[in-house]
Amino acid sequence: QTINQAQIAFKTQVLTDENEAQNLKQLNDLHQLLLAKHNLIERINSNEFITYFKRAKHLHEVMTEYSHTIELIKNRIKQLEINQYNKFNFDKRCQKWNDYIQAVEQNLTVIQHNSRTNYQGLLEIDTNLYNIINDFNQRQQELIQLTNEGKQLIEQNLLVDQHTFAKLEQRWQTIMRTILNKQQEIKDIIKLWLSYQNYLETYYRLLKSKYELEQENLQAPTLGVLNQIKQGTYLNATNNEELKNLLEKLYETNRRLISYSDIKTQAILEKEWHDLQKSVNEIDIDINQRSEALIALLVWYNDLDRTLDNLSVLIKSIRALQQQPADELGQFISQCQNKDHELTQHRHELQRIRKTVTEISPSLHPDDSNQLMQKLSLLEIQWTDAERVIRNLI
Repeated sequence: QTINQAQIAFKTQVLTDENEAQNLKQLNDLHQLLLAKHNLIERINSNEFITYFKRAKHLHEVMTEYSHTIELIKNRIKQLEINQYNKFNFDKRCQKWNDYIQAVEQNLTVIQHNSRTNYQGLLEIDTNLYNIINDFNQRQQELIQLTNEGKQLIEQNLLVDQHTFAKLEQRWQTIMRTILNKQQEIKDIIKLWLSYQNYLETYYRLLKSKYELEQENLQAPTLGVLNQIKQGTYLNATNNEELKNLLEKLYETNRRLISYSDIKTQAILEKEWHDLQKSVNEIDIDINQRSEALIALLVWYNDLDRTLDNLSVLIKSIRALQQQPADELGQFISQCQNKDHELTQHRHELQRIRKTVTEISPSLHPDDSNQLMQKLSLLEIQWTDAERVIRNLI
């Protein structure tokens, strides 16, 4: 009767997750009930009653059923206990991962809040994201194992809260995808900062190089350069295609970085842009002032050259007078005296020109300065010769 009661209860148990605890209690009670009959079974099966017990075959069947039923109940108790332990352990591990994911989500919220920062701040964020990703990669196998176990429990219908488990996996995939995207975004902004610093250093270096070269070229410019400056066709240091392209890249990158930065960094970037413009404007002002001085130099040079040409005309007229027939002697003598007076009157012009040429020579190209000086020296020789000729004629 006890064995039949146990077998009926065993077979009629509803094996669902909700009934697991109740089934386990019932099985333990049945197991204790059967164990309580163990001494009775042993005594009946002993030599004490063997002579009185005529149904030995039936006793053997009872003993077999007794042992089989106990074994079935013990196996099911063991399985239910394993299931309960697995579920309890699985739930604990899921909770551990939930806490871990929540901590990562909170960390990411802080990162998102502080992502508008400077270059150093971006490096710190990048390191933080790298550590999160690296930590996950080390834990990834554990998560895969947990996921596989969860799927097995679902297949065995042993996992009640399947939605929470599915949400756990979904949350992790979402947070990791967000972190990887954020890491790429931060790395792109870091690259933008590096490009900006490179553009800035290259621009200042190139501007300095162009400006120094221009200062050297304008230290003693040729007449050709002076005429270009006067005509407005001369390209100065800042009027350079390479510098213009760099300046455009600098402005675009500076504006983009401002949109990614905090207020303090925005102010620094704005100041850098204004300082850059100020440097360019100062160079332009210096070049314009130098250009005005060089235009004045060109005017001065042209004036001297024109005066030398005019004086050369006077010398040529004296030579022409030397070839002229002296038919009207009185008139001829008068012409010679007039030329002599002109030579005497303009002698100081030669002295003034020599002084002026000496003064402006350091600002002129050596070739142009030498040409003007040679022209003056030749005129002086011709002038002295003309003075001698005119006096001889008189």
